[in-house]
Amino acid sequence: MMLFPRKPALSPIGVELSARSLRAVQLESRVGGWRVRDAVSLNRPVGDAALGIEEASRLAGVLRRRAFVGDRLVVSLPNRDVVRGLIEVAASAADPILA
Repeated sequence: MMLFPRKPALSPIGVELSARSLRAVQLESRVGGWRVRDAVSLNRPVGDAALGIEEASRLAGVLRRRAFVGDRLVVSLPNRDVVRGLIEVAASAADPILA
């Protein structure tokens, strides 16, 4: 019996931005490995448009309501046009994301 059980370690929130949806997942470390703590998928109202402040705020609100924890994000950028205007990503010849 553990007198002081440790709190599960949480991963950064993984966010995938695509033309049709926004997805987020967070993992937690448990005895025996990692498991999905929470996941969410939101349909995008306008396909293949740049991600705007309204959509980013909508995603942040959903993450808060679903009790995602932390402020560390790992973002998947499948198409540089999806996030144009929200963040600036430096293009380079060695960067496979923007190639």
